[in-house]
Amino acid sequence: SGAGRLCSMAARKVNRHEYAACAQFLEPAKSCSGAAAQLLWRVSVDQGNILDEEEWFVNGDKWEQARALVSIQRTSERINCCVYAKALEDASNLFEALKDKISWREEVMIASLDDSLKPLISSLALREGATQTFEEECFFFSLDEFVPPEALLNHEGAGRIRRLTKEDGEVVDGTWKYRSGTSLSRIQDQIACRLSAGIEDKESGELAAWALEQSSGCIGMVFTQEGYRRKGYAKQVVGTLTADIWQAFATGSCPTAPFAYIVRDNLNSQGLFESLNYKRKGAVCWCRYGKA
Repeated sequence: SGAGRLCSMAARKVNRHEYAACAQFLEPAKSCSGAAAQLLWRVSVDQGNILDEEEWFVNGDKWEQARALVSIQRTSERINCCVYAKALEDASNLFEALKDKISWREEVMIASLDDSLKPLISSLALREGATQTFEEECFFFSLDEFVPPEALLNHEGAGRIRRLTKEDGEVVDGTWKYRSGTSLSRIQDQIACRLSAGIEDKESGELAAWALEQSSGCIGMVFTQEGYRRKGYAKQVVGTLTADIWQAFATGSCPTAPFAYIVRDNLNSQGLFESLNYKRKGAVCWCRYGKA
């Protein structure tokens, strides 16, 4: 309706006390939208603390009329955004209302951007004289039904499975493909505050494989060291971490079932998660824009 379109053109900042209503808005889409899953996890896990640290905007004065939501985080490096919209028009209206809030001539990273919204975002950036400087295309996987790892994993020959420690951060950071000058401290913070799983080789005692619950709520940084591959270690750490997150989800201390973003040409990782009962739900990308 005309009234609905007028409402969708408005945008307002989400306040801390609204975190539960914000989560309720995202809840229906959490298992099919990579952006909704990430935003729901981030707004819920610390009871809305993120809303004091970032700017989140929704279209419409009332949540029952809301159609789109965007988070805006400003760092010394860039602007980080994540957007969930029920339809392309809703995203377009929200970004139009926020054109003074996002400067596309700064470095802007859009996380977990649904493929259907990418042409819109690219056109907005181009209109402001920015170009795309980075893209990583992924599939969004989530778990609908938990199958206990004991039914899936072969523990014969396994090493010791344990949580990661701060000291493990350097090993994790040293192998991460997105390593940067600030990534080590972020990884150590994630290890300290979030769930993780690592496996020590029973003969060498070396940390052979690991997986982390990342700051967006997803399972990521899955890696097996050279010399320890083809032993099923990756499946063991992902299975263990999946079990821990599912337990937190089942008891209400985690807002989402386990989920992951996997690079589209990484067929081995996709097969690993599918073997643990994850389902592919959508196609997303991480896109960075900056000055031409």
